Amino acid sequence: MDYKIQAFVTIPSLVDNTVGVVSALGELSSTASTFAREKQYFDIPSEFDAVSLVIFNCSDAASEGSISQQLEMTEALASPALLLSQSLFDNYAQETSVADFINGNVPGNFAVEFVSSSLVVDGKSLPKYIKVSFTTDTDSYNYELWYSDTEFRVGSNPYIGYEIVVIPPHQDMDTYMYAEYAIANTAYLDQQKNRKLFVTELNNIISQNPATAVETFELKWVDPSNQSDIILTEWTMVCYGNTAKTPTNLLRAIRDWVETDSAYDVDDWLSYFPDIETTDYFTFVPLWDQTSKVSSTDLLYSPIVRINRTIATVAKFFPTQDTVLTQSLMEVLPAKYNQLAVAVLPGLTNEATRVSFYGLFKDYSVLQINTPQAASYTDDTLAAIEAMESLLILAEEFNTLVPILPSGTTLVENAGSTPFRTLERSVGSYVFKVVTKESYLDVNI
Repeated sequence: MDYKIQAFVTIPSLVDNTVGVVSALGELSSTASTFAREKQYFDIPSEFDAVSLVIFNCSDAASEGSISQQLEMTEALASPALLLSQSLFDNYAQETSVADFINGNVPGNFAVEFVSSSLVVDGKSLPKYIKVSFTTDTDSYNYELWYSDTEFRVGSNPYIGYEIVVIPPHQDMDTYMYAEYAIANTAYLDQQKNRKLFVTELNNIISQNPATAVETFELKWVDPSNQSDIILTEWTMVCYGNTAKTPTNLLRAIRDWVETDSAYDVDDWLSYFPDIETTDYFTFVPLWDQTSKVSSTDLLYSPIVRINRTIATVAKFFPTQDTVLTQSLMEVLPAKYNQLAVAVLPGLTNEATRVSFYGLFKDYSVLQINTPQAASYTDDTLAAIEAMESLLILAEEFNTLVPILPSGTTLVENAGSTPFRTLERSVGSYVFKVVTKESYLDVNI
């Protein structure tokens, strides 16, 4: 059998007990510990006294790590990871590569697939992350082991597992939201007024398992018999893991909730929630460092695009695709907001007919919304312009010291050689992702 095991390696002797400080190696932060609701803890102190494991995922490799298919960690499954980690802690001293050290010094059938760069704490050198397999006569154990909390959370090799607990906009969706507008609207407003029930349910969830984040996801409800009757419903999403907060994953969680906790399936609810299947997305990379006018009171950006420089700059935000592909997909548009030039790329999994921003929004322009010409905008283009402009304003000012965002907009941590942040929101049947100015400048120092 093939097993998939993802775990953080804790090393008590390297823990930093300074208040508010997490050791660079061997210490799991309180934030990272929320990345799974049910974790397993395993150690064998009689054999491996320096290290222990916090297991976030233990599954049949073919199961894709579904929470319902988690396996109990056993000594047989844990021992190779503990042996490897103890050997590195005791004896690795950077005279050779980590892979060569394992091949020459750690007994057993280990095969190293990937090793990140190393860190040194208190004279101990360890990789931030390692991916390695261990085989027996009958089984294969596929390990992902993290030694660095930063790498686990937001590094180049972050943990991407997640869980989402959904609190729907009404306790009885089938009766009151699968209904005509008058019934649904009255029921939704009554539910919103009775916040005590909602707070009690939320507190019950997070008191059992502290959450990484609690997000509010706005999803449009439409009366199938009259498309002009609309309710902007709020779904509360209790998130475990950084990647839980992406609009795509939040929508997937809502679809999963519908399938398991409702009398109707996704196809039925589509007539009421037309955006429930949003999966295609666009990433916007504003060229924040291109300015045309700077003074003590004024800042304008330049809409002039230097093609080769822009290709190289934008490619840094798409580490899983090569520059040629980035160039072939990239479109550049001017934004009304401060004359910003903005590069836009589709998601690689977008439908073939939904990969060109221009192809989908041919009437896009930088007209003022209240000008007579703007009356010719389609509703979809108006929504796209409003969403992009509002995200640009937020992305310019956003920093981790001021993390408050409006309902429906989420902050997402993205992996890369330099990790970066995007602000994201659902726009009709798409997700728009805008790179923050702070992250853009960090990546392009």
